[in-house]
Amino acid sequence: TLMYTPRRLGNHIVRVGAPPDARLAVREGSILLAVHDPNDPFLVVGVDGVISQSSGRGAMIGDARSIPAFPGAADALNLLAARYGILYVTFRPDDFLLDTKEWLRIHGFPPGPTYFSRPPWDGLSSSAFKTRLLRELKAEWPGIAAGIGVDDSDSDAYRDNGMRAVVLEDDPAELGTDAEGVEHVATWDVIAQVLR
Repeated sequence: TLMYTPRRLGNHIVRVGAPPDARLAVREGSILLAVHDPNDPFLVVGVDGVISQSSGRGAMIGDARSIPAFPGAADALNLLAARYGILYVTFRPDDFLLDTKEWLRIHGFPPGPTYFSRPPWDGLSSSAFKTRLLRELKAEWPGIAAGIGVDDSDSDAYRDNGMRAVVLEDDPAELGTDAEGVEHVATWDVIAQVLR
């Protein structure tokens, strides 16, 4: 148990360790302590296919840390982090927590709490998992304002929770705002402009 009270709001990296004589395989590490006003604006960001050029399955088969990031994603999110708290949400099981967090660090993404699925994974439905999780998060953090995803399951989860939905789109014919208010954009540069 570690008791620590930060002196100001924001993201704090807390380094923790055990004494050298501790019989632990790993004696030190770091923890993100995110302390924010719940009414501050937050941005939910998907991982697979959104910032990572991988499907969730691809991240589970190989070395998740070697998967490339989408061009401009880290720069855009670092820019947006000046206005929004960043929350990462992935359907990856929490077995991949350490690899995913290391991947975010290696690729220069801004720090932010990261949420993973756990068995039974809401019936193996990414949409059900994200919809439920975002409903729970919005109850505590009403400032969650927008979400960035890659498909209808993401945009449905965002819209079902009263959030602005932005989707990365491969098909140039689909760009623009659709009838349901979902914004379809082609690149992270456009996302940075849309959400600033």
